[in-house]
Amino acid sequence: MAEVDTSSGSSTSPELRAHLESLLSAGTEITWAADGEGRIEWVDCRGLDYLREPMIGLKWSQVPAVHPDDRAGIEERWQDALGSGRAYESQHRLRRHDGQYRWFSARAFPLLNRQGEIVRWFGSSADIHEIKLAEQAFHETEIRIDAELGLVRSPEEDSVDLELAHLLDVRAIQSIVESLRAVTKMSIQIQDAHGTDLIGTGWQRICAELHRRNKETCQQCVESDRLLLEGVTPGQVRIQKCKNGLWDMASPIVVDGRRVGNIFSGQYFFEGDEPDRELFRARARNYGFDEEDYLAALDEVPRLGREIVEEGMAFLPKLANLVSELSYNHIKIDRSVAQRSGLVDLLRMQQATIGRVEAVARIGSWRLEADSRKVFLSDEACLMLGVPKKTHLTLDEALAMVHPADHQQVCEAATDRRADSLDLELRILAGQNVPHIDVRAWLEHDQEGQLARGYGLVLETTADAT
Repeated sequence: MAEVDTSSGSSTSPELRAHLESLLSAGTEITWAADGEGRIEWVDCRGLDYLREPMIGLKWSQVPAVHPDDRAGIEERWQDALGSGRAYESQHRLRRHDGQYRWFSARAFPLLNRQGEIVRWFGSSADIHEIKLAEQAFHETEIRIDAELGLVRSPEEDSVDLELAHLLDVRAIQSIVESLRAVTKMSIQIQDAHGTDLIGTGWQRICAELHRRNKETCQQCVESDRLLLEGVTPGQVRIQKCKNGLWDMASPIVVDGRRVGNIFSGQYFFEGDEPDRELFRARARNYGFDEEDYLAALDEVPRLGREIVEEGMAFLPKLANLVSELSYNHIKIDRSVAQRSGLVDLLRMQQATIGRVEAVARIGSWRLEADSRKVFLSDEACLMLGVPKKTHLTLDEALAMVHPADHQQVCEAATDRRADSLDLELRILAGQNVPHIDVRAWLEHDQEGQLARGYGLVLETTADAT
């Protein structure tokens, strides 16, 4: 915590200007200063260019560019910092001048006068949007993997809980329907039992951009789908004209005796059976569509020969049966694999996911085993620290990589029996450079309170040499 002489009353002393200039030239973060009560006094050119709106004289919780859902949390953290004199820290979203919100991590440190009063805050805000997205993707992937692996491990009689989305090889089936679309010009959609689109190609503009976006015509689409599927049995296909005037066909997908989805095709007219343009013109007026655009979309709908439609009607239940068999076999295979090597598969999937997330977010991970006095590093952590991939460090080797001036805080954190987590900013000796890294960890202690193991992340905050 710095101390400054403010007896002259000047708010723009040479020392302050020099400090601001040094902040401005360091790194790519937005740097800023606030008065003793947290009102913004100065923002660097990066911040002004990012926001492009007035903010001087406002507290951060009052800045219009701050996401409304984050303002209460910012104010709460500022009040805590003002009351305690500790550093201010917050993660929140800022709206860029083009309207996009991005996540930032903000930190500010107080400057005191000789009476110990806070007279100013110096802060910086770092863009962590990609890190936030990667963390969210990783969390969602973990949930999905746990859910799907739990399903395939279930007994066979529990297959009633399985969803089509858990069973399909979406990429492979999507390739099949796209190839079919290229030959027949027929659209194909695969939906689950809840009506959610999983696979699709060839949606006509009149359906996707007009009928589905109007409340009344969309309701007619939904009602047409319901009537199209009503009473259709496995292996059967039904064809009928929808309530919006186009032809459709459908066939059910059944897995292990249970209907898990449906295959649709259609959005076409028969050759030689041209639609009544005046009828569709009247529909455009009735539902508020632009007449010329609506008729242009109508003209884009393919006209198919009856022989193509008949072939499609013969192929559709076969495709439905193929999807059903593949899905059912997927259940059997996954259950068999899960019984033999489910834990291994889960570990591999998680490791692969972690590796991809780390590479995207530029975050490394590590694990400490106190008994063996070894630190195990992920590939991304090895890259940050300048050591070969798959490197395992001893505790002494790891400590030797930390700048000597930072040894004490590492040792104090490691021996604090009350702490179950830590967050340190360290300098690392890597060749001639001294990169700064942010180390975060979750700690576990044994019954005697001794450190047993730790799990953590490492994030390089700057690569500037000191």
